[in-house]
Amino acid sequence: MAKLRAWLSIILVGLLLAVVIHHVRVVVFSDNLHRVILSDMSLLDGKPQWRIFQSRLLGPSLANVLMREAGPDLGYTVFDLLGFGAAGVMAWRIGAIIVGSRAGALAATFCLGLGFVALFVPDWFYAWDVLGPAFFMIFAYLVVIEAKPLSFALLFAVAIWNREDALLMALYLIVQPVLDWWAARAHRLRTPLDWRRVATGVICVAAGVALISTLRRLLMVHEMGPDLYSDKIPMTSFFHWNVQRNLDTVLHYISWTSVQMPAFMILPPLAVIASSVYLIRVAERRYAGYALVNLGMVLATVLFGFTPELRQWVDSLPAIVLAVSFALARADAAVPEPRGQAAQF
Repeated sequence: MAKLRAWLSIILVGLLLAVVIHHVRVVVFSDNLHRVILSDMSLLDGKPQWRIFQSRLLGPSLANVLMREAGPDLGYTVFDLLGFGAAGVMAWRIGAIIVGSRAGALAATFCLGLGFVALFVPDWFYAWDVLGPAFFMIFAYLVVIEAKPLSFALLFAVAIWNREDALLMALYLIVQPVLDWWAARAHRLRTPLDWRRVATGVICVAAGVALISTLRRLLMVHEMGPDLYSDKIPMTSFFHWNVQRNLDTVLHYISWTSVQMPAFMILPPLAVIASSVYLIRVAERRYAGYALVNLGMVLATVLFGFTPELRQWVDSLPAIVLAVSFALARADAAVPEPRGQAAQF
């Protein structure tokens, strides 16, 4: 009964956080939110704004089911609450495990919520951006508890339908065993390479790439972006090369003194990089693979994403939550234990 009450409390906290995040999203995006929803639904008809979106079916499909059953407004609200709430619950669990206190769990959850709000910049925040952080929070949780390869594979099998960056989950299964094997070799230990994990990762990567390509080829009817925005370069490749566009934005359009703070766009990747480096420093080899995968996500986003749209970084929020949790745990460990009578409390 006590465990049930604890889980109900965690779910309640996650739900309250989700309500606040959804409210902020509605206020920030205002009437444009309906345009975002229409864009989500266009994928189900094979008419995405850009071809690279066509394989991102899970978020729009779930939103569509909820809107059909509960009505457009209530259905999409429930969709937001499910996505944001699930991410909040997992953030609480990670904070509780690493910090070992309710205060730490609450801090991790607050960190996630703050990250969401910081990344709400008009005009776009798609359905896959709502679900993505929940999947990547689960991914971080599996890393923390050192789950078996099957758990990662099952998570990947679902997440790959939401967004192609789930390939990084599979990449972790390759990177971490190689790092473990290399570290053992450096210490002259005869620890064999975990080929089962590596093979699982390779199979997942290959299957994911094949699935993405197949969905785009079979479901694609028409790419609407060039018609809507008079863009002469349709995003027809597997990943659209965007690095030049991102560099031009940073070099020519950022103003540090503008009241609108356009320079804020470089802070999320810097935060992810700093968090990944911190994880390697304080957690060493155990989280090295996870940190390297997140650094790879930063590189992929800079190369293929459009970084002025800050939603690009939502799936990287769990790395920041994890780093904050470790920082809090180390801060707690540095506080001396109370002595005498006060120690009883």
